[in-house]
Amino acid sequence: MLIVAPETGEVESTIGGLISVDALTVAGDTVAALDRHQSSITELDLEDSKLRVALRAGDGATQMTSDPFGRVIVTDTDDDELLVHTLDSLVLRQRYPTGPAPYAVAYDEKRDLVWVTLTGSNEVVGYDLSTGIPRERHRFATVQQPNSLAVDPADAALVVASATGDGLQRIPVEG
Repeated sequence: MLIVAPETGEVESTIGGLISVDALTVAGDTVAALDRHQSSITELDLEDSKLRVALRAGDGATQMTSDPFGRVIVTDTDDDELLVHTLDSLVLRQRYPTGPAPYAVAYDEKRDLVWVTLTGSNEVVGYDLSTGIPRERHRFATVQQPNSLAVDPADAALVVASATGDGLQRIPVEG
C-alpha cells in the first residue's frame, strides 16, 4: 500500500505485508484495512509506515465500514454474518447471523443503523447495534445482486446498486 503526500502526489512511503487492501476505514484515530484474501482486518500505523495488529474476520470478509462509536462493521459473506469490531484494541465484539450472503454495508447516521445487503435473497436489512446484540429494524426487497449500498446524506434514503445491470434503487425509509 502506498502512502501519498496530498500536496504533491508523491509517494512518501509504502506499507507491505497485506495480500490486498480491499477497503479502508477510520474509527477514532485508527485506520484499518480489510484484506479479503486473508479475510482479515489490520490496523495501520501511517506515521511509521507499518502494520499493527491484525485479526481474522470470519471466513469470507467482504466489505467494511465504521460508525461514530469507533466500531468497524464487516460483512462475512461465506459465513452469512455481520461482524462488529473495535480498534482501540482490535477485538471482535459482536457476531450475528444475517441471512444469505451479506455483502455491502453502510452506516446511517440519521437513524443510527447499520444497513447490510443480502445478495442471496436480494434484500437490504437495517440493524440497530446499540444494545450489544444487533436488532433488525427494517427489511426491504432490492434490485437483483445488490452489491453496492449508500445512505443519501440529504434525506437518509438508501441507494442500492445492482452488480448485474438491474439498475439503481432508491428506498426512502420512514422512522
